[in-house]
Amino acid sequence: MKRILSGALVIGMVAVSGYAADMQQEDAEIGLRVPQIIELVGIDMRETITPGPEDYARDLTRTNIVNYPDGNAAAGPNTMDPSNAGIGKGFAERADAISITLFTNAQDGANLYIHGVQPAGPQGVLRLDDTYLTVQTEKTYVLLNKLEGSEASAQTYPSETNMTRVTWLRIHNEAQYLFGVKMSTSDPRLVVFKLGVANLARYTEGEYSNTLTFTLIPIVG
Repeated sequence: MKRILSGALVIGMVAVSGYAADMQQEDAEIGLRVPQIIELVGIDMRETITPGPEDYARDLTRTNIVNYPDGNAAAGPNTMDPSNAGIGKGFAERADAISITLFTNAQDGANLYIHGVQPAGPQGVLRLDDTYLTVQTEKTYVLLNKLEGSEASAQTYPSETNMTRVTWLRIHNEAQYLFGVKMSTSDPRLVVFKLGVANLARYTEGEYSNTLTFTLIPIVG
């Protein structure tokens, strides 16, 4: 005889001590938005020189020319290269020719570079190798007061004879170091440049122009 067994299966859930019966999650989105850490603003970016008799009678001294042929600031400021050729006859210089402001949040500061482009064809072109810039120390507060580790590769400054001494940076088509600060700036800093044009005798009657490009690069390392 077969026995028929019957019974009831009871199922259920027992909460284990220490285990959360319910769990909820919320996601928090995080990110990093880096602000602009440098700012370069042109204040006065146009200058046209009309030479006078005193300009045609003046020549540029070769030993006053700063030259970084490889565009590398590691050569150091105020390195003069007396081997520069092609200075020629006649040199015009104008103060307060170009003005910019620069600002950086970078802890190690920023460097300002300058370069130009030599267009093909001689007509109406002011040659780069006739173009010179120097930082006017007396008009550049941060450099005059030696703030924020400022330095310039070419600048005007008083000499021992109480006369103004000038070193010039000859413009190239490769970027050259011109000015820099070694720490972040507390405010936008005004930098004023003097412009020089050499070889006046090679230019006949007419108008000549070119474009110089300033590039500010933060020091991040």
